[in-house]
Amino acid sequence: MRPTDEQQELRAAVRQLLARQPGPDAWGPLTGQIGAAGLAVPEEHGGAGCGPLEIHVVMEELGRTLAPVPFLGSAVLTTQTLLACGDGALLPALAEGAAVGALAWAEEGAWDPDAVRAAARRAPDGGWRLTGVKDHVLDGADADLLVVAARTDAGLALFHVPVDEPGVHRERLVPMDATRPQARVTLDGAPGRLLGAAGDGGRVLARDHGSTRLLGAPAEHRRRLATELRLTYRQIA
Repeated sequence: MRPTDEQQELRAAVRQLLARQPGPDAWGPLTGQIGAAGLAVPEEHGGAGCGPLEIHVVMEELGRTLAPVPFLGSAVLTTQTLLACGDGALLPALAEGAAVGALAWAEEGAWDPDAVRAAARRAPDGGWRLTGVKDHVLDGADADLLVVAARTDAGLALFHVPVDEPGVHRERLVPMDATRPQARVTLDGAPGRLLGAAGDGGRVLARDHGSTRLLGAPAEHRRRLATELRLTYRQIA
């Protein structure tokens, strides 16, 4: 498919910005000048309302320079999970770049919904309390908010867990690839807010599975996987 003039302009703008501002400091200009954080967020939630092709363009350019910015973890995984849950309360801050989100899904190295053992139980006050350990949480040590997969009596569900609440412990990990900062998140009765419906988490996470393949890919394969991800989004859109 031939890229549009707008997509070519987006690619040029991202490439030029990364040339001027390499490394993690690129995130501020990427969000403030280009609007990368809200690229795939609908306009009614403060984003640009773009689609998978624009995401693909940005991911290719980030992969070309191996820029360690939270685009995949926050602007793709977290925002798309929230949209799939039908919960837009957190999207404006993410779209603006005022907050960085992290999807806490994997356990024991597996991004398989069936492998999730973290549990969410009702508290006496009617809220939810989450307990479990999440591995390979992309940008989890520095994120401003967590979206956590956990099991309820009704099945798998997603929860918003504030990072500064009691019962949330984050450990920065040292991955082999420094462009993908990761953390281990331990939840010990951490309070959470249900996103969408309890039992609907499996459907939501199935949409994210293609994106998580990029987390385990060697650097030289990420551009190819970004292309595959674009085709996957086209099929499920």
